[in-house]
Amino acid sequence: MATTSANSKYNVKRVIYSNDFDEDDFQSWQKEMREANGYGDDISEDTMRQWYYDDMNEDYDMERDNLDEYIDGYIVALGNRWSHYGAICGNGRTGARMMGDKLKDIMDFNGDSLNFWAEGYNVHGRTADHDGSWSMIFRVCKSEEEAERLVFGNYSNDQILARTKSLYPYIAKIYGWPYRGSKKAA
Repeated sequence: MATTSANSKYNVKRVIYSNDFDEDDFQSWQKEMREANGYGDDISEDTMRQWYYDDMNEDYDMERDNLDEYIDGYIVALGNRWSHYGAICGNGRTGARMMGDKLKDIMDFNGDSLNFWAEGYNVHGRTADHDGSWSMIFRVCKSEEEAERLVFGNYSNDQILARTKSLYPYIAKIYGWPYRGSKKAA
């Protein structure tokens, strides 16, 4: 389920999904599960951890279902791939990647750590695995053809940012978050 945290009224981070393991969250979850279901020590902590990860996977599927809507345009991811060797870019010039025309396409990444959030007027993602990490901002192009031209053309991430629009209003509508032009923003 998407959550909101704020450091100040101008810097609001709205989490769409995160599977980062937090020991305190796990301990709290484990205690609730044991009390609610009458589990004693007969269920090992390893089994409880597996159930916790299973719950996180179910949350991932639910968020993808929440975002299963087409948008007016085509999503691209701009960012950098980092490995233990340093930065690696997606097409040799930028870290741009074509995603698709459904909101759930932003979550089409694999990794041990998956994080997707909205902050400011952008939608971000970060994934990590044993090979490195990928940090990105998701943007909307007018069409798949324009996305292809920008991703595979000779454009920098800054040039692509200037030629695309924010994905945030589409995500904000799903979760009921305020955005420019909405009645809640007033």
